[in-house]
Amino acid sequence: MLEENTKKDIITAYLNLIYIVADKECQRRMWVHGEGLGSDFDEICCLFFDDIGDPILENYQKFQITENQYQLLLSLRNQFYIFSRDNNWPALFIDTPAWEEIIERAQEVLRAFHYCQEGKRDILYRHLHTVSLLSDKEYQKRAWIPRVALKKDDFDEIWYRFFDKGDLILEHYSDFDISKEQYQVLLKFRNAFQMFSTIHRNNLKKQKKRKELPSFLDSEENDIFIAQHKDKVPIGTSQKILPQNDFSGCLHIKHLPASFIDTPEWNEIVELAKAVLRAFHYNPETSE
Repeated sequence: MLEENTKKDIITAYLNLIYIVADKECQRRMWVHGEGLGSDFDEICCLFFDDIGDPILENYQKFQITENQYQLLLSLRNQFYIFSRDNNWPALFIDTPAWEEIIERAQEVLRAFHYCQEGKRDILYRHLHTVSLLSDKEYQKRAWIPRVALKKDDFDEIWYRFFDKGDLILEHYSDFDISKEQYQVLLKFRNAFQMFSTIHRNNLKKQKKRKELPSFLDSEENDIFIAQHKDKVPIGTSQKILPQNDFSGCLHIKHLPASFIDTPEWNEIVELAKAVLRAFHYNPETSE
């Protein structure tokens, strides 16, 4: 049986998908021009129908969805499903009247769920809470290190939560009343965390093949990785959002934090997380 908080998170994830379906400019950037970091059209369809949407509709009363909300969701789902069977190339359909109808229906669903600034503020607040956990090394040692780990908020979960909500926020930062300066600070942290995670994941795979304990990349390997990705490394105000397509989903590696938590590289991530909290005037002690 799902807990109420879990149900709320599932509904939020569903509405986040519908928010993308309702935003043509976001679709144009992600699906047509390949910019940013969101899911492509095929991934959105898989999530919308199979992974998230249909299971909710089949048990909508358990998610405290009203009959009116259910009918609107069902109507959007069926219209979108029929459309997606014959259209899978966004560049060809994004400006068609048929797609406009789906966008309007998605917007109608969002209104029915009161998915407005209040909901977005809640998403941003939760995201800043996640960042606060990434800024607190003492907490990390209690929650992430084996044998003393907490049952929730381990590194895998924090990683997934950060990119799940954070990338949506960055794609629509102006809708969340985030200033350009705050956006740059958050983006810098996001990209640094993404690159750090990718380096460690690649290193761990090498170590596992050699049946060695995971350890941080030596300086030579690190220099090689940076050189190979220098065109994606954010520098100054011209930074771009690094793709996470090669690192989607959770790490599912419980022992990874023990190998990096006291490294200078992780200390830099912690300091960048603190910079985000300062930029948003977020105090974890007063925001519980």
